[in-house]
Amino acid sequence: HRRWEGQRFVRHVAAEATVVMDGAAAVRNVGIDEATDGAADVRVVSAPAGAHVRRTAEGLRLAMMVSGDAVLNAGSSSAPMTTGDTALLPSGAPVTWECIDTCEWVEVTVASTGNR
Repeated sequence: HRRWEGQRFVRHVAAEATVVMDGAAAVRNVGIDEATDGAADVRVVSAPAGAHVRRTAEGLRLAMMVSGDAVLNAGSSSAPMTTGDTALLPSGAPVTWECIDTCEWVEVTVASTGNR
């Protein structure tokens, strides 16, 4: 990230980003966590068809399907997710994504610990 007159700017280039494997999923950190001192985080998650990807995060999460089809399981609830669909997930709740085909989604997390 860069600073300009007190503002922080993040430029994310997917081809240059560090990818960390989390089971079958490839997780890309966009850099928002560093730029906001942990107040928010953005991750791009990609997984192949047939993958079951378990994700948990502290803080309120918004997930948006960028491509593909999946079933999102949270507790006893499940919902089909397709390109453009969004879901709001409570802090700390583990969710499982069942990828029907190759899929990619963005997770935006807002920290649940006070004001920053």
